Amino acid sequence: MHMVKAGVMEDIYAHNNHIAEHVREYLMKRNVYTINVMGAPGTGKTTSLEQLMKHMKSKVYVIEGDIESDIDTERLRKENVTAAQINTFGACHLDAPLVHNAVHTMDFKRRKPGVPGGTEHRGKYQNAHRQRSRWQRQALQIPPGL
Repeated sequence: MHMVKAGVMEDIYAHNNHIAEHVREYLMKRNVYTINVMGAPGTGKTTSLEQLMKHMKSKVYVIEGDIESDIDTERLRKENVTAAQINTFGACHLDAPLVHNAVHTMDFKRRKPGVPGGTEHRGKYQNAHRQRSRWQRQALQIPPGL
């Protein structure tokens, strides 16, 4: 058997990162602040968000990632939260194209600078480190007045 080694010179995450950058710019232009909440099922992500919303002055938008159900999305919609549902059908991560599609289903009103808005990306399962794009690596820093 003859084997040939070939070097790979292409970033396999380039397309994902390009889309993630577009989403970040799209939300920044609308003054929408984003956070990413990840955790295993039943760890209290939705309950924590419901408690946090009681103290927020800004509108909250949620992109809910789930393998199959929309239970948490419907729960949040009952609280008048604008929520988009992403069903991954077995995948344990939300990549940039999925988030991009969900973001573009939401009606973000253009906000004046200094008036915060909020979008929360939720995933039922913790993303693998190699799947995380730049928007997911940002540290959680809540701006004043949010």
